[in-house]
Amino acid sequence: HVIAQQAWPCIWEELVEHRKGPKTIYDRPGKDYGYVDTEYNFSVEMLTEMLNELNRLITKYSGDDWNDKPTANVLVELLMEHAFFLQMEVTEVRAGRRKLQSDGFLGPETREARRRLRASTNSSEALGDTSNATERRTQTQQTKNIHNRFSDNGQREFAKKRRAARKARERRRARVDARKEERARNQKEKARPK
Repeated sequence: HVIAQQAWPCIWEELVEHRKGPKTIYDRPGKDYGYVDTEYNFSVEMLTEMLNELNRLITKYSGDDWNDKPTANVLVELLMEHAFFLQMEVTEVRAGRRKLQSDGFLGPETREARRRLRASTNSSEALGDTSNATERRTQTQQTKNIHNRFSDNGQREFAKKRRAARKARERRRARVDARKEERARNQKEKARPK
């Protein structure tokens, strides 16, 4: 029993739009799963962790165990594309084009550096001391150093893993080409009259 294709829009309208079908997560009271206008930014620390995980997956699925599976190849391409966009986001955060808010996804070290900066600002204002600018600059520099350390390590790892993935793809292509050539030779030998 297959439902005719011309009935699909009507079924969709009744089940999904008019919600006459089974209950789903979208039917939960008080929840709106529509467009979200709040965009959360991630600190360089968190982005680096994401990049490290993506690079681990890229390395795993471009390895010899997986590189002859088409789905793994597609996955590696998607992961590499996502890693590229995350790297762009790292650049935007560092350049200040993406401003980190306190409700954003900050790593533990970034959050701690912000807490220390806020505490020193509050204590100097309470004492009426405005000469704390040097200390604030030092803490800001410490925060930047944390970001740079995470990012430099992530960049090196990403480049190393990208090279490994490229080499694995080249080896895979060479094996596929060798198999094709061998098949072609076998077919020529079979086709040759004896």
